[in-house]
Amino acid sequence: MTWAWLSLLLGASASLAGCTLTLEFDGYADAKPEGGTIAPPCEDPTQAHKADCNVVADLTPGTIASGFTLDWKSLPTKEVVSAFVDGEKLVLGVHILGGEGIVMSVALADGTRKLEYGHATDIAGTPHEAGSGSGLDFLRSLVKTTEGTWVAHVWPDPATFEGSLVTIDPVTSTRSNSFVLMSCSGSDDYPRSTHSLVDPSGDAVWIAYHTVDSDDGGVYRISENACERFPTPGVRPKHLADFGGKIWLLDLIGEALGVFDPVSKATTLVPGKDHLGSNGLLVTSSTAWTIDSEIALAYTRVDPVSGARDPLSGVTGPARFQVEHPPLARAHPTTGELVLALDGAIVFLNPNDRKSRIVSY
Repeated sequence: MTWAWLSLLLGASASLAGCTLTLEFDGYADAKPEGGTIAPPCEDPTQAHKADCNVVADLTPGTIASGFTLDWKSLPTKEVVSAFVDGEKLVLGVHILGGEGIVMSVALADGTRKLEYGHATDIAGTPHEAGSGSGLDFLRSLVKTTEGTWVAHVWPDPATFEGSLVTIDPVTSTRSNSFVLMSCSGSDDYPRSTHSLVDPSGDAVWIAYHTVDSDDGGVYRISENACERFPTPGVRPKHLADFGGKIWLLDLIGEALGVFDPVSKATTLVPGKDHLGSNGLLVTSSTAWTIDSEIALAYTRVDPVSGARDPLSGVTGPARFQVEHPPLARAHPTTGELVLALDGAIVFLNPNDRKSRIVSY
């Protein structure tokens, strides 16, 4: 190196010595300063898609509340596919990829978890068993019937409509009955998703479908003796809910909310054109809730009569963040809170003050 070049470099270094160099930072760094990894600003919707913004990103299963604990973060993949309130507990149907599904519950009062039916290994590697009878392989839906029993839909191949319904006595945790559903062979339709809805009667299952050559579709009602097909004009259903003897239908991209009447076989559209969430649906006596999870969780309250939309802005806490699996929501029987199943965590969201908290994980 020539003396001219060396003098130039030394001069540049001296000039920089008194300067501060500023780099752009998007809130998600690999560097670990004294405070640890800099977490992204998850309340910012433009950042909420990042992995550190998952609702359980920094939690270990079993650290919130006590009782039976699945390792939600390890393989095989586990997903809550159904939830309903039964007395003072939330009952969950859990699909375990490639394994036997289980039924577990979470006490609404303190978050205590219990294995109700099935075989499973907890986070410590300890095997657990509850109830008697064969397993719930390919569990896709679970309901408490009008008679008080629990009925599960086991669905080995969601590319077809073939499956079975299994009855469980919630008192004895005994599998008491099962039957194979009528075959829908010969149909040119396909199931819209891997989620189904067991009818409250316990004798049939509802599955959203689309036609072979378009997104148009409707619902199938499949029982032991019948496979019935019902187009639903104006709504291309993906998520289903039952309330008041009707089947509620949420459009696959949130463009419409509909109600199918099993008696008249007619579909009625809830008024309104504003976009709805398309990833979750809850219907109560006075309100329908839709949930969107394309980036981060977002909630819309819908008047089922007028169709008026009320986006729930300003939500804080874990109910605001990102999920890997479709969210499930139920209504708390006494407090009016939304009870959410989010990637294994049970979260309470108060729609009045918009605050949320994890009560069990």
